[in-house]
Amino acid sequence: MKTLPLSLLIALLLAFTVSAQTPARDDKEPATIAGTVTNGGRPASDATMALMPVERSERPKPIAKATTDEQGRYQLTKVPPGRYRLRPLAPGFVVAELSNDPWAPGQTLNVAAGDDIQNLNFTLTRGGVIAGRVTDADGKPVVEEHVHLLSADAEEHQRSFFNPFSYTTDDRGVYRIYGLPPGRYLVFVGEAKDSGVTRGGDIGGFYAQTFHPGVEEKTQAKVVEVTTGAEVSGTDIPLGKLKKTYEVAGRVVDEAGRPVVGAYYAHGAVSAEGRFNGGFASNSGQTNERGEFRATGFTPGRWAMWASSSQIFNDEQSTTYSDAVPLEVVDRNISGIELKLHRGASVSGVVQIQGASDPAILTKLPELKLAMDWSSADTLTPPRWSQTPVKPDGSFQITGLRPGKTKLYLGWGIPKGFTLLSVRRDGIEQSQGIELRAGEQVSNVRVVVAYGTNVLRGQVQFQNAARPASARLGVLLTRAGSGTRIGYAEIDALGRFTFEHLSTGEYEIELYDYSRSKGYDDHPPPLLKKAFTISGDGGETQLTIAYDFSKPTPGNEQEDER
Repeated sequence: MKTLPLSLLIALLLAFTVSAQTPARDDKEPATIAGTVTNGGRPASDATMALMPVERSERPKPIAKATTDEQGRYQLTKVPPGRYRLRPLAPGFVVAELSNDPWAPGQTLNVAAGDDIQNLNFTLTRGGVIAGRVTDADGKPVVEEHVHLLSADAEEHQRSFFNPFSYTTDDRGVYRIYGLPPGRYLVFVGEAKDSGVTRGGDIGGFYAQTFHPGVEEKTQAKVVEVTTGAEVSGTDIPLGKLKKTYEVAGRVVDEAGRPVVGAYYAHGAVSAEGRFNGGFASNSGQTNERGEFRATGFTPGRWAMWASSSQIFNDEQSTTYSDAVPLEVVDRNISGIELKLHRGASVSGVVQIQGASDPAILTKLPELKLAMDWSSADTLTPPRWSQTPVKPDGSFQITGLRPGKTKLYLGWGIPKGFTLLSVRRDGIEQSQGIELRAGEQVSNVRVVVAYGTNVLRGQVQFQNAARPASARLGVLLTRAGSGTRIGYAEIDALGRFTFEHLSTGEYEIELYDYSRSKGYDDHPPPLLKKAFTISGDGGETQLTIAYDFSKPTPGNEQEDER
């Protein structure tokens, strides 16, 4: 049996301190951020520092910028309170202090009004380069082909932290990947079996996954070793012949077996275990007057198809659903697939804002959307992407639901300040989801949400041992009782985190080290977990978390030898 040391149990109980709530800061006093940038142990002059918003966008704009002086020093002034990512704009360099998330590089910062943040330092190192050429079976250049990079030493479930879509071949078939940390890499192009990618269009086929120096088996791939500032050229990838894609044809029928005209259809890749692996696509066509369809661009592998009476992968509601039909594409077209539409169940009711009397808040009801998850014994349950808007009077109706347990939650694009409190059917809490029978029409569902303007500011204090450089720390905030997830916040470079627009009530917060995750679907056990209360409105709550990295962490405890 695994047990925790008594000292750690005591630490878990004493690790959280919640201060009394204080009024939120009214002042808009700007903050200052300063530090140094070095390159090879020497000051890096004329380096540009950028303070970027945390919210991801296609073309983010800096909130503030500064250039380092001759001593490598920078200073950002007049920074408004908020959450940011700070980073040097240094293409071709490796920055040791940045996160390994290519979509959001930089040090996360929670900046409060009037902060004077000093000694945020960055170290630049010239990155390595891998360059080569991709050619087809006739030795001709393959143009605009994506080149992917993997760590040769990563475990099978891990993926490279590089954005694979950053590197494509030019008109000569040449690629050049720069700014790489020292390490051992595998380079490849093409699609792996069961990748979930359908290909078509002008190229009329696809290339099988091929590693440098031109092999399709990963175990035969040649490792490319990169050192600081060095370029490894000649990393060529000769490809085989373009592989053929295939068609899947069939028809969509109703429960009586009659053809359905104008039905939509979609497909997804299926793993060897018989589950969807996350690669989904929808053909733009609809069934003809005989209910027939023909989907194109399938690569060899396992797939499943399903249909709907409305467009798939948008917010349009459907009154029907279909089960997924599995199929395997090998070396020929497939026909005779039958997708059956069933009359779906529905859930209707009203959304209420708890304790809200301000007309300005009540007018925000139409900005809310409801989405749903369902659980079923069927491992091939197709995804549902649609969201249902809430009407101005708070009423809603969700249609086209399949049998099983349906769990309602607030859809994406939630207006700031709103959180889900409870879902009740005929006055009974449905925390585990609403059980639906085939075609059942459920009414009298009451969804209660809260609106708040409170701020939670947290500080993690590391005791007896420094924060490991490899640790990726974050906190998960949920509503106590309902288990509704409020959100996730990364622990910044100063050990701080912030949640805004919180309502009064009971909460639970968990501290995680996501570097201990064994894969994308693996959630490591929390390092700490604690409940606390937020009271009043428009105030600010200070939360201090103490954690000792020198103690055993959950999941790493020693076996009890007694």
